[in-house]
Amino acid sequence: MFRPSFSETTCPDDVANQVVTPVTCGFLTVLEDRSKADGRTVQLFVARFDPPGGTTTADPVISLGALAIQDDYGGMSPAGQRTHRVGYLLDPRGIGHSKPLLDCPEVPAVGPALAGFRLGDPARRTMLLGAVAACRDRLVGQGIDLAAYDLAANASDIEDLRTALGITSWNINTNGSANRIAFELARRFPGGLRSLIIDSPSLPTPDFLTIGPAALDLAVARIVASCAGQPACERGFPDLDTMVRDAVTRLDATPLTFDVTGTVKAIQLGRPIRVVVDGAALLRWIRWSLGSGGGSGSAAIPATVRSVLDGKLGATDDVVIGLASDAGDCLGLLAICEQPTFGALYSIICRDVAGQIDQPRLQASLDGRAAYGDVFSPSPLLTPCAAWGVAPEPAASAGSPTNGVPTLVLRGALDPYSAPPIDVTNAFGGAQNVFVVEIPNQSYNALGYTECPRAIRNAWVDAPNAPPADTTCLARIPPIDFRL
Repeated sequence: MFRPSFSETTCPDDVANQVVTPVTCGFLTVLEDRSKADGRTVQLFVARFDPPGGTTTADPVISLGALAIQDDYGGMSPAGQRTHRVGYLLDPRGIGHSKPLLDCPEVPAVGPALAGFRLGDPARRTMLLGAVAACRDRLVGQGIDLAAYDLAANASDIEDLRTALGITSWNINTNGSANRIAFELARRFPGGLRSLIIDSPSLPTPDFLTIGPAALDLAVARIVASCAGQPACERGFPDLDTMVRDAVTRLDATPLTFDVTGTVKAIQLGRPIRVVVDGAALLRWIRWSLGSGGGSGSAAIPATVRSVLDGKLGATDDVVIGLASDAGDCLGLLAICEQPTFGALYSIICRDVAGQIDQPRLQASLDGRAAYGDVFSPSPLLTPCAAWGVAPEPAASAGSPTNGVPTLVLRGALDPYSAPPIDVTNAFGGAQNVFVVEIPNQSYNALGYTECPRAIRNAWVDAPNAPPADTTCLARIPPIDFRL
């Protein structure tokens, strides 16, 4: 009978060079498909970080970054040290140093060409699906079962790791889309969890594709309000909300086309990259800016919108360069676009998200806005499912996604990707041990850019059945400093 096993290995250079605390590494070996006892196995990379001076706290912290994005080992490794615990990072199956790797270099290869089409162009869809099909055929030809890389398998991997390491219970710290793995783990294996730390909530219901327009609208409204609260910004952009809507409408009616040179990708290609900027492209860039740098990226939005309205947008402006550099249907669609592992992403979206979208709610939230329809309904992230060959799973049974596990939810007030506050409140159904903290003047990745939410988390994890004891630091987080 197969049993999951863990073995140590030499840490890869990118781990050893990024991390300043003591680190050891290893691989967890598990079945690719747990229904096949004699089937092929996969190896999942694990890094362990020991706080300098050690710890007397028995329950470690295991951290997961966004789905389909290799962990930032240097950035995430301090979680254990900050909470006075041993810290673990796991590269989920198909990602990072785990084996096999479900990467799809075929998709970034066509990224520069995709930038020259509007999202709804049939030629664009054909080009993307050709790249996705080529990736699928290559991976399936290696004997990989693409359907075995879903949320359920990832949750079971974490439970197998806990058991293999002999850990009684631990705390799981997840960011954005990786929250879905944490909630799946709580649904299936709550006994091994001491607490959940949910940064930038992505809920099972409503899913992150359903809430896309509402989350973006809320973030835009809040950045408009922040601008109105600063005299210099209010003078420079007295009706920013109207300016944003007018710029999107104008570009949707009359798209602009640019040839981008001088970027790394253009130099590698040896030719300019043709970029079409329409209303949907501007929305994607606005959403990306709102979510970047803890919200600091939103400082560029007013001036860029003004450039559009004044007819001064150029090939070297941020929005054009961003679109030209997109890896392929990522910018403004996913919160993080740094070398996404598209194959792992497609397996989860096509299996665990595609069949669970609340289409009536999504359609209503578009409010007749054509550019929003291009970005969100249907999401371009669903297009690959036509070629990926992974059928959607039915929705899990209703109920609180925490399943009784004490939970701290941290949501940046400017976050255009996370579930809106009303959905977060409704999802947890008034559970007595779920504590939601909104972080003012911050955006996606609430724990990433300022010490205040980290301090709240670090104190709460010591007593997870009570609300955070001290949140006074929230009032001292400065507002966005707009570029005027």
